[in-house]
Amino acid sequence: MHQTQHHIGVVLEQICLQARLTAEAVARRSGFAPCDVADFLSGKRFPSSLFILRFAQISGTDPQLLFKVWEDEHERLSG
Repeated sequence: MHQTQHHIGVVLEQICLQARLTAEAVARRSGFAPCDVADFLSGKRFPSSLFILRFAQISGTDPQLLFKVWEDEHERLSG
């Protein structure tokens, strides 16, 4: 079975690298389970809008930019 990798995971992972954040730190600070954060960052699962908001706050990323990427992919997946 082919597993889809979500593009937003690549974006989130790159932001983590730039911000020097580990998945564990994101999980701890966001309130999301470490296994969920790992799945979001690896692109295995599509993150919720709440995660995107918290991730933007934690990483210091512009939330509007992250939501644009999130919305674009969400529309592609829904369409």
